[in-house]
Amino acid sequence: MKTFVSPSPRLLLLLLITCFFTGCQNDDDAADAVFGSGQSVLVHEGNILVSGFISRHRQLRTGYWINGEPASEEDFEALTGQPAIYRQAVDDEFRRIYRYRDTRGVLREYSFNQFVSEKDHVLQYYEDGVRMEMPADSLGVLSAVDFAEDHPYFAGFFESGVYGDSIAVLNPRVPFIWDGHSSRLPLQLPENTPSFQGISTIYMKNADEFYISAVCGFPMYWKNTEPVVLDNRYGEVWQITSGESDVYAAGFVNKHGSNSTSHTACYWVNGTYHELEDHAQAYGIYIDGTDIYVTGATGNVPTAYRPCYWVNGVRVDLPLK
Repeated sequence: MKTFVSPSPRLLLLLLITCFFTGCQNDDDAADAVFGSGQSVLVHEGNILVSGFISRHRQLRTGYWINGEPASEEDFEALTGQPAIYRQAVDDEFRRIYRYRDTRGVLREYSFNQFVSEKDHVLQYYEDGVRMEMPADSLGVLSAVDFAEDHPYFAGFFESGVYGDSIAVLNPRVPFIWDGHSSRLPLQLPENTPSFQGISTIYMKNADEFYISAVCGFPMYWKNTEPVVLDNRYGEVWQITSGESDVYAAGFVNKHGSNSTSHTACYWVNGTYHELEDHAQAYGIYIDGTDIYVTGATGNVPTAYRPCYWVNGVRVDLPLK
């Protein structure tokens, strides 16, 4: 049976990690590397909660920090409010993992494959470890989830295949949003999109207003079905949230036109650019009153990434322990 592989080289740090683990097996220096990044940040009752990943000697795990110090998963979960959503490191199957504490305080887990099988035309995900499927008329991948009134909404993309004797490489083609029940709502890519590699995030302000970002060569998101381009430079958006009347997006741009090194961490407020610092990237954002919390990493290449967060632009480094 042929295997289908989706070429999304930067989705949620997953394929940064994947490339590191699979592409550097003969590199002793890489094997000894210790690195990591923040992926989500929450603030609850004065506590700053960051989740992300830590790679130590090729052993990958989720990292948790409370108020800048390493923490256990149990302590982290005990301090999250409700509702709240945060990301973990990928699991042993390289599935992307989201944890969601609903309005009743129940913790739910959603994970997504990065690979699809030739035999099934289904959209699939895992809810609390149980595989869920929905028939589809094309090969597709679900990439991200968010919630409105405790109901999950998914973002993903349908694909077209390039076939060989034993491998079919799938190219992301049509982004969409899905409520888990009805037909998928396709999204139109902006004009002159240089490439489309997949979906990075979805944010549900409510059931009638959503935001979805794509990795497509420049930082952008859709507000409902209307594309909003944030910058003409190479860049990506990795999380979106809102205040009372403002929309915030966290990510990075690259001042040198590179899609792999020397990024500049930043965020946008209603489309206005706010730079954090060079040689860094941002992946999560949270608004608490007038304070803006952003998490990500410093460093130019994955094996040099060091987790951190910024509070109103001031960086706090997170220990790799």
